[in-house]
Amino acid sequence: APNLNGDAGHVGVALAADTPVGLLAPVVRDPDRMPVADLDAAIRATVEKARNGRLSAEDLAGATVTVSNLGGWQVQAFSALLTPPQAAVLSVGAIEPRPAVGRDGGLTIRTTCTVGLTVDHRAADGADAARLLAAIRRHVADPPTLLS
Repeated sequence: APNLNGDAGHVGVALAADTPVGLLAPVVRDPDRMPVADLDAAIRATVEKARNGRLSAEDLAGATVTVSNLGGWQVQAFSALLTPPQAAVLSVGAIEPRPAVGRDGGLTIRTTCTVGLTVDHRAADGADAARLLAAIRRHVADPPTLLS
């Protein structure tokens, strides 16, 4: 289906990156078509390129969604703002141990992370957003599913 950029079938994920010149959002293209190891390498290379001031205009164009991660600053949760014409922005908070209720009903400690999703309702509705968040939760809870 076409995204709001009119680019049918292609995904461009902007990675919000803190750089010496401020926040930049370089784009990783078609990450859904990459093996996990290649995706990891592409993300690392893209962010490093941004932080070293080596981005081109093309590197900043074509995003359909953004991923914003403030976990490195120990921010637990935040509301990321949508950047039109992108369809969505995923906010990722800190990964940290937190109290939780265990399977036996007792208190335990679990490593958790809060994510949020802001969606342009011209591109998707709340139920689509909920399904995406549920899929992310399933994959994080069972990492081998990322490889299938």
